[in-house]
Amino acid sequence: MNTEEQPQQPQQPQRPQEPEVPDDAIEVAQVQYAWLWSSWWLLAIVLIIFVFGIFPDPFTPAVLAVVILIPKYWHWRRTRYYLTEDALIYQRGGIMQTRRYLIPFSRLKETRTRFGMFGRALGFQHVDIMLENGAIATLVYVPAQMDIAGYFQKHMGGSASEDMPEEGAGDEPAGDEEKS
Repeated sequence: MNTEEQPQQPQQPQRPQEPEVPDDAIEVAQVQYAWLWSSWWLLAIVLIIFVFGIFPDPFTPAVLAVVILIPKYWHWRRTRYYLTEDALIYQRGGIMQTRRYLIPFSRLKETRTRFGMFGRALGFQHVDIMLENGAIATLVYVPAQMDIAGYFQKHMGGSASEDMPEEGAGDEPAGDEEKS
């Protein structure tokens, strides 16, 4: 028995191990109808094209609407943000697979919230987090009643807490320059 004669199999590149979500993590889901809000303009285009007679039958726009909405729904259904004591775990959903990304709070440089055009009225906000390497990650359709930017500021190390607005400076989030 000679084991040296067996050809060695080429090693497959291994995908990095995805972080586990601790039991005490705070789970933040996107607002309930985020999947619809993010695709309303595509549905409006399909409707306009149907109204102007480019699609002679109602079957084609119905199929297009389903093709637009199903991926958006599955993406929304599987996307979650988990807040732990020392990191953010961003779970990005898709139709075929879900990936998790670990972002330690020590890598955060600054946070900012934005409401967009309808965010205040519909109860959602977007939270931009600037990382120390210059990258920006955006948590979209986060419920407005959750102070996620404040949670990040509280858990970020060092001088990042100096960017927080002073007490009594109003209820506007830091960095939100929009006026509704």
